[in-house]
Amino acid sequence: MARGDATTDAQSATAPDTGGRRATSGFTTRARRTLGVTLLELTVTLTVAVTAALLVVPSLSDLVTRYRMQRALGDCQTLATAVADFHRDNGVLPTYEPGVDSEVDPKQPRPVRVLVTEGTRPDEPINPDAWLSGGVDQVRNHLSNNEPGYPAPTSVSATGWRGPYLRATVGPDPWGRQYLVNVGAPRVLSKSLMGERRSAATWGVVWVLSAGPNGVIETAFEQSSRSPKLGGDDIGVRVQ
Repeated sequence: MARGDATTDAQSATAPDTGGRRATSGFTTRARRTLGVTLLELTVTLTVAVTAALLVVPSLSDLVTRYRMQRALGDCQTLATAVADFHRDNGVLPTYEPGVDSEVDPKQPRPVRVLVTEGTRPDEPINPDAWLSGGVDQVRNHLSNNEPGYPAPTSVSATGWRGPYLRATVGPDPWGRQYLVNVGAPRVLSKSLMGERRSAATWGVVWVLSAGPNGVIETAFEQSSRSPKLGGDDIGVRVQ
């Protein structure tokens, strides 16, 4: 009897009365509750992350565009400074053609009208015969290497090539296209812009230009210094 009683007591201790209901593990209930909350939190987190990404991506794109535009402006300034220094020393703009006798009267029109850097050629919907046709030569030939053979100065005060004016390579622009310098613009300025009398105020404007994000040249090749302006999203620095 003692053993039976002990067994009965042990069974009573390990199997408490549930009032006829099926016993459910507390661990299983808590696990299910925890799993449900985790999935809900994951769904909310993903929704917030996707929404934030949709808001951030345009901001990052704008930031990249602004950075590229600032870099292009800096490159244009570097090239403009080099062209201005060249003009100061030589008394002319870099328009001599490589291989042509540089002793020809510098006051006469020269073949080179546009200097370009390395890069892909931009598009030009306006002035199709201006920026990208005719006399085009590399910037480095004139500002770094003196390929045309500009005369050297004969004295400390004499004019002449004292370069290199561009010690580091510049280009292409941040969109992979050429920078352009319309060094020939002052010589082809039309009478409608010049008027009957050519004064310092009516000389043509020399631009160092990037075609900007859209890759299209929208700045007029010939402009009076009285009203110079860039076109479209072009990026540029005026030399004179």
